[in-house]
Amino acid sequence: AYAGSAREDVIDLLTGPLGDPASNMEAVGVSALALGMVCVGTGNLEVVSALLSTMMERSAADVQTPYSRYLALGMALLYMGRGDEAEATLEALQTIAEPLGSTARVLVDTCAYAGTGNVLKVQQMLHICSEHHGDKDEEEE
Repeated sequence: AYAGSAREDVIDLLTGPLGDPASNMEAVGVSALALGMVCVGTGNLEVVSALLSTMMERSAADVQTPYSRYLALGMALLYMGRGDEAEATLEALQTIAEPLGSTARVLVDTCAYAGTGNVLKVQQMLHICSEHHGDKDEEEE
């Protein structure tokens, strides 16, 4: 019911589990996804910083859970259709541990340029799709 509303009272309610170290990753992930839906396309910096700090502060075991992907998706929804406004966040996401960092970068980049018709971004996304995980592993060795 609150999707796209960017209501401050809803944002305050949903950011609670993000900063609480006692919250499990399921609660944190679902809160992040809900924040992304409430603030879709706004690029709300308060929510972006809350999500970034949550990604940085969580343990390696927490980041490995499937619910951590909701953090990345929630962040990506904030930049839906915002284009270049996502560049600073993409740079900040370079510091996030793998695999969450790369997932978040791809999702933010994809959502930021969704529907823009930017040919360069489409080519970059096609290149990512054509990569094989085995190729990356072989290159690193």
